[in-house]
Amino acid sequence: MKRLLNRLRSRGEEPESFAGLVQVLRFCGLLDESVAAHARAKRLDPTIITSVPHTHFLRGEYEATIETYGGGKGYYLDAASWAALGDTRRAVALLRQRVGERQLSPLMSGLMGSLLAILEGRRGDAADAMYKTEIAREPEVLFYFARHFSMMGNTAAALEMLRRAFIEGFRASKSIERDKAWSSVRKDAAFERVLGEAKAYEKNARYAFERAGGRQILRL
Repeated sequence: MKRLLNRLRSRGEEPESFAGLVQVLRFCGLLDESVAAHARAKRLDPTIITSVPHTHFLRGEYEATIETYGGGKGYYLDAASWAALGDTRRAVALLRQRVGERQLSPLMSGLMGSLLAILEGRRGDAADAMYKTEIAREPEVLFYFARHFSMMGNTAAALEMLRRAFIEGFRASKSIERDKAWSSVRKDAAFERVLGEAKAYEKNARYAFERAGGRQILRL
């Protein structure tokens, strides 16, 4: 994050650097700042594509996620948003079509296939798909898998995946605190400690961001 802020400070306003900040800030749990970085990138280059749909999803803004996602070329996120909005039939239709028609990477196959299995009531298949998926340096995918396990009521697996995501650098306290998909995890005795760790990390990240002049750069 500091490196991107320094680049913006030294080179002037680059839309690509603001686009990079969208992801970096999201990984730190700074979701409002991530959306602001997207807005700055778009003002500089209206054609630029950023990862802001993932930020909207973590904020629980599922309509905004769908609006800013890839449309007909999408993969996972719009389907997950339709499911979160309660339109399971539409989510299942999208996932079935995409899983059946496209050559998917093992990672995307595990992500989409597990959600489809959950929505169709095939929890054993969903768990198998996630456990068999090799995940290297993709903490956001670990977070989504943790969310899937929570949707299934498998609290132990959800917390394990969530801790792995934290260790690899991804925090999102707002999502685990408010998203209905995390309701089973919120009942676990360990949840308050996990939430507290996420909030403490985000607090430190926000302090570092502001100390590095991030608010001025994003014009907040």
